[in-house]
Amino acid sequence: MLFKVCIITTVHSPFDTRIYQKEAKTVDKAGYDVTIIAQHHKDEIVDGLRILSLKRTRNRLKRIICLTFKAFNMARKMKSDIYHFHDPEFIPFGLLLKLIGKRVIYDVHENVQLDILSKDWISFWLRKPVSKVVELIETLGSLTFNTIIAATPNIAQKFEKHKTMIVQNFPIAAENVLKKVDSCKKNPPVIAYVGDITIIRGIKQMLQAVTLITNRHRVRLVLAGSFNPPELETEVKKMAGWEHVEYVGWQTKKEVARILRKAYMGIILFHPVPNHLTYIIHKFQKKSFSIPK
Repeated sequence: MLFKVCIITTVHSPFDTRIYQKEAKTVDKAGYDVTIIAQHHKDEIVDGLRILSLKRTRNRLKRIICLTFKAFNMARKMKSDIYHFHDPEFIPFGLLLKLIGKRVIYDVHENVQLDILSKDWISFWLRKPVSKVVELIETLGSLTFNTIIAATPNIAQKFEKHKTMIVQNFPIAAENVLKKVDSCKKNPPVIAYVGDITIIRGIKQMLQAVTLITNRHRVRLVLAGSFNPPELETEVKKMAGWEHVEYVGWQTKKEVARILRKAYMGIILFHPVPNHLTYIIHKFQKKSFSIPK
């Protein structure tokens, strides 16, 4: 009888690189029976991994209350040996799984308390109290869950060492997707951004930068990812500089590699909000460069 693992996320795509490539496929290759519960358009089996679909919703409150409850019910009925969840909003249900005798893993992608301090959908005056409440709930959960998986060393420091391991979001070295770099001398040259498209990740500054650059050089900004919140897309498309943007939406890892191979440069303009400041900072040697005409 195969050892059964249930991976749960109410926020991310089932094909999220961390969840699908780094974790689910690794566990599957190790010989376990893996099921992913996530927002998806249908139940299906992909590369031997079973995906059970949650109805997609853009309503945040509905997702936090209704979707997590539905995910819990689906997970409970599966009678898996291990439950591995990825979103802090699922912590109460993770505790319920522990109460009925299940082994539970909490995968922490962000420093949740610091992340809340930058959430524009939460009133400024409520952010600190909400952050403290969430910190209390997360601490209670971390003391109860069997294992904590942290995305960075900074996040790992918040939890007990004996039950915490670190799985960082670095590229998988063996894949070497950028080994063959395409010619960057395109006309106009491509600047690429890949990831969630948000205010605090600098989407408005990207357009401002492209607008300034195009006064002297023709460039094209390729955006790959999803707008968060979705209504931000309408606002950004009205800004100066959007005419120089090629928005391709969410892309598979293979397509992201293709975009990056063709790019002259990548761009990262994260705002210095508390959660961003806790990430590992790499020091790069200063280089001068010019954009080809």
